[in-house]
Amino acid sequence: MTFTNESGLDRIVRLFVAMGFAIAAWAMWPGAWAMAFVIVAAIAMVTALAGWCPSYTLFGISTKRTDTKTAA
Repeated sequence: MTFTNESGLDRIVRLFVAMGFAIAAWAMWPGAWAMAFVIVAAIAMVTALAGWCPSYTLFGISTKRTDTKTAA
């Protein structure tokens, strides 16, 4: 069973954020801010690809729609 707590839109936004931070890091390389941007980009990319965010789990948040159908 796979556990995800991110919706499809959330994952797409995270991918775009990761690309933005990666491009910004590349543009200002080398430097401390560039390394910070690389770290943020890597975290956003990994969580987007996995579909699971540890901080969402920590705070009990889920953007994934749950199926609320019940058997009659």
